[in-house]
Amino acid sequence: MKVRNPFTIPSIILVVLVILISGCSAWNEDVGGAEEGTPGEVNMVVEGGLFIPSMNQSLHLRYDEGMTVYEALDRVANLSKESNQILSVGSTVLDDTLQWKVEKNNKVISADMWGQSLKDKDSLKLSVIPVTPIDMSQTGGSGVTLELSGGSNNPELRFTIARLYDPTLTVRDLLMSTDSVQLSDNKKHLQSINGYAPRITERWMMKVNNKELAEHGLDMVLDPGDEVRIEIVERI
Repeated sequence: MKVRNPFTIPSIILVVLVILISGCSAWNEDVGGAEEGTPGEVNMVVEGGLFIPSMNQSLHLRYDEGMTVYEALDRVANLSKESNQILSVGSTVLDDTLQWKVEKNNKVISADMWGQSLKDKDSLKLSVIPVTPIDMSQTGGSGVTLELSGGSNNPELRFTIARLYDPTLTVRDLLMSTDSVQLSDNKKHLQSINGYAPRITERWMMKVNNKELAEHGLDMVLDPGDEVRIEIVERI
């Protein structure tokens, strides 16, 4: 008697499809497991408040197992290696009238707590506050900023200094409050920034709130929130 072959072409195709579908299901399960185990994120807010209004950013940092507060801060700030101290955030530094405040899950933490481990979905906040507590409802409860730029010929010279506002603060006082700026002996002219002086073809351009100052503008008294910018530009 002739025995019929049970593996016809249609049945073979069906078996192959079943194997492929089963294999795909198993592969998808493995991928799903890998996705569930991937690192999460830590939410960080960087806020300048009344002192640096232009600084307001929300960041999502990749979370890795065992990540500490210090390591998270190190991704957005320049930290001192000798001590737990924030030197700058981006190109912004604070003078001795202001300081950075760090919060973890809405609770203030001091520098000696930066070694704490973080968890997935934890939140950090980095904000600017005065060194000496002040009445924020007063006119002085604000800041002024000084932006220094070397222009296209000296692009590495670019940073912003923020300080607490003072009702008697002049442009000259602001410049003299930082070691980065050097004035002439009579304190009437800007001489150099971090030792860099303009070439013969360059000049200083000084602005307050995007309006260029006159030659004797250093005597101008500043208002809360004023932004002073000094940039090296080509002479026309």
